[in-house]
Amino acid sequence: MRKNMADYRIGILPGDGTGREVAIEAQRILNTIEQHTNQGFEQTVIPCGGQHYVETGHEWAEGSFDFCREEADALYLGAIGHPGAYLPNGDLAGGSVILGLRSGLDLYANLRPIKLYEGVPHKVHGKFTQIWQPGIPSPSGWHKSFMIRSPWRSS
Repeated sequence: MRKNMADYRIGILPGDGTGREVAIEAQRILNTIEQHTNQGFEQTVIPCGGQHYVETGHEWAEGSFDFCREEADALYLGAIGHPGAYLPNGDLAGGSVILGLRSGLDLYANLRPIKLYEGVPHKVHGKFTQIWQPGIPSPSGWHKSFMIRSPWRSS
């Protein structure tokens, strides 16, 4: 299998909290794909978010957006938001990462993968509730986990 050359450059932006945990698992999946296929991935981790802001005074390192725009083939963005992490103007620390990517890369949607299973209660508004009923279709049942380039603007 491929060991020397990456077919794709992936920017991994773990973010905060569970975003960091899920990013580790996403990287494990990419590593497994590499080990068992001809696909190679160069993974570049870009620390960012509220916790990064608290630790460094920056939401992400200088040059991070340029890497995402000019060098990465794809991006994985984890959750953003750390308790008590706010910019001096009161904005959520890490918010400029999300908004910067959306506006700077002409992206218009940030959707998450969710599948609702019959009989499994889901946490909605602070309590576990059955939110899916058999025979009532959800909007495709899935929310996509990626940002989508705006179709009405040129690249």
